[in-house]
Amino acid sequence: MGIRPGTLLPISDRTVLYAFIKEIAPVLDKLIPPGVYSYRVKEKIAKGELFRESDALDVPFLKKDTIQAEIDPTDAWYSLWPKFNEKTKEAMSTGYRYLSVSDISAYFENINLPILRDIFMENIPSEQKIINVMMRCLETWTVKTEHGYRPLRGIPQGSNICSFLGNTYSLAFDRQFSKMEESVDIKYYRYMDDVRIFSKDYAIARRCLFDMERIIRKLHLNVQSAKTKILDEKLNTEITNSLIDTRIDRLKSLRDILGDHKQKAKIVAELR
Repeated sequence: MGIRPGTLLPISDRTVLYAFIKEIAPVLDKLIPPGVYSYRVKEKIAKGELFRESDALDVPFLKKDTIQAEIDPTDAWYSLWPKFNEKTKEAMSTGYRYLSVSDISAYFENINLPILRDIFMENIPSEQKIINVMMRCLETWTVKTEHGYRPLRGIPQGSNICSFLGNTYSLAFDRQFSKMEESVDIKYYRYMDDVRIFSKDYAIARRCLFDMERIIRKLHLNVQSAKTKILDEKLNTEITNSLIDTRIDRLKSLRDILGDHKQKAKIVAELR
């Protein structure tokens, strides 16, 4: 069992960060292709809920009345991950037997802040003031060394807002493989740093793997070579055994049950 590090920001800091993200997230979301399922902006943004993955901790006050007013108790906060897995199954069922995968070690901890700033400046140059203040905040939140130095690396974990920053850091993958989809028969899907590229030809799968590693290194991230490989579904159902989690299907069925109007009314009544 491992431990994933995280940083719990004070409510004042989270409020400031939320104000920044609320301004720039809708613009950046339009640049992200449909094959990316993580931390997409909602069509109708409610107070405290900016992304399709919702979290009660994103609401400033956790009183019962506030939660009832701001969060739908049957909202499918986990719905995008099942869709990500559904696309995996769909690709396999339509003849995409190869999957190129590469694992990034300590993704959040190694995000390079100057590179993140360049990504923001490249895509939303009109928001330079917001970007500068936000980056100064991120630099302040980095963990000091024993000598008092703050390395310009790593972003906080533990909130959807910071997850969106991590999601934005992977735009280089989106551009490379979305463009590649136009000329080569591949299927590109991403959820945060989990990049899945399906192909029908082994040579194309190898090319995708090399491109993935090249992008990872340009982002100054670390590749786990042992987990960088090509999975072949026709070889002992490697993709299914590595990626498909039947528990997700169970969660989806429970969500569908809760989506029933009678069940929904019952839950809301109990909360009151």
